Amino acid sequence: MLNRAVHYAEYFLVLPVLFYWYYSGSVLNPVAIALLLVLLGQFFFRNTVSGIVIPIVIIALVLFMLLALQSEFFDFRVFGDDARKLLTVGGIYLLATLVMSVAMFFKYFKRLMM
Repeated sequence: MLNRAVHYAEYFLVLPVLFYWYYSGSVLNPVAIALLLVLLGQFFFRNTVSGIVIPIVIIALVLFMLLALQSEFFDFRVFGDDARKLLTVGGIYLLATLVMSVAMFFKYFKRLMM
């Protein structure tokens, strides 16, 4: 199962981009369009160098967003339903993106080493 997830890491990374695009509230979101085009380009060309660079950038962005999630969480005075929703949805979203990015990195890093 994990081997299959590593094999299709690029496809799974499209899901967080689409999730972000949908919830951004803007149809013409240039960041989401750029991320989607970069990932679609990786689907078709399967370049080893970009297969390593893309997940490194995504990992850096996810780590930054984890700090933003922590900052937003500390703004809550009481751990209520809103704080719980923030942690569960944000945490699952960011950790799933992080896992798929690491899987994509190792997939192309292994290909580079061969």
